Amino acid sequence: MSIESDIYDALSGAAGLAALVSDRIYPSAIAQGASLPAVAFARVETEYVNTLVPATAMKRARIAVQAWGPVQADVEAVGDAIEVALLAVNVPPEGRFATFDAEMGLYGLTVEFDWWA
Repeated sequence: MSIESDIYDALSGAAGLAALVSDRIYPSAIAQGASLPAVAFARVETEYVNTLVPATAMKRARIAVQAWGPVQADVEAVGDAIEVALLAVNVPPEGRFATFDAEMGLYGLTVEFDWWA
């Protein structure tokens, strides 16, 4: 399995997040015309961690999960559900920040975390 498929499984398997976004969880970008709120996730960085035994080398993937929607309170609730979904698989959030896209009239929220493989 890939890191991305593991992340998708963690997010889509979280009942609280599914209650808010249904199956609108996308890799890389939210599908054009999708109902909102919705979630997209992407790997934004990969760091390879070398060990004394090359076969046990690990990698740390920095992942950004974005929630977008027309209502700020809904997007914040999705952000909370993303954090719960990650904590359920023992992955603590590393950062969280909000934004507003005036051109689209949408609120956004990003939760960042490190996924080790």
